[in-house]
Amino acid sequence: MKSNFISNHDAQDSVFANLLTDYMFKRVYGNKDVLLSFLNMVLTDIEVADLEYQSPETLGNSPNERKAIYDLKCKSKDGEIFIVEMQLARQKHFIDRSLYYSSLAVNQQANSANSQARLVHREWDYALNPVIFIAFINFELQHQDDFPAGEYISEYMLKETTTGELMTNLQRYIFIELPRFSAQAD
Repeated sequence: MKSNFISNHDAQDSVFANLLTDYMFKRVYGNKDVLLSFLNMVLTDIEVADLEYQSPETLGNSPNERKAIYDLKCKSKDGEIFIVEMQLARQKHFIDRSLYYSSLAVNQQANSANSQARLVHREWDYALNPVIFIAFINFELQHQDDFPAGEYISEYMLKETTTGELMTNLQRYIFIELPRFSAQAD
C-alpha cells in the first residue's frame, strides 16, 4: 500500500522506509514535532502543546501480573496521557489489550496520587487525567453495518447507550485502520 511509506522523491534512486515496522514507526513518531503534529491533526477537540516521553514499559502491581510494553507513551503539560501503538498483525483480543493498556495508565495515576497523598497526609480525590489510546492497525475492526465505508478512523468513549450522552472523555480509544485508508492522488 503506497500510503505506508515515506518517500524521498528528490533522490536519484528513491528511498523508502516502511512505517509499519517497529523501528521506523518509533523513529518517525518518536520525533516530538511529528507526534505533536499528528496528535493535533487527529484530536480536533484538544490542542497538545508539548509532550514528555515516558517509559514504554509498565509493570503489573505484582510479579505475577502481566506487564505492558507500549510503542510510545507520552504525557502532555496538561496531564493527558497518550499511548500510541502500531499493530501490524491481526490480534484476536486487540480491543481487550487496548483496554488493559489504558487501564494500567489509569491505575498508575492512582498509585502515584496515593503515594503523594500519604506523604502529605491527605486523601486522593480520584481526579484523573485523560488517557488517550491511539492505534494504527493493519487490519479492519468488526464494525456495525452502518459504519461508513470510506471512514478509516474510529473513536470510542464511554457513553450512555440510549441517548449517546458522554459519561466521560477520560478514556478514549482511536483506531486508524490502515486497510480502509486510500490515498487520493492529486
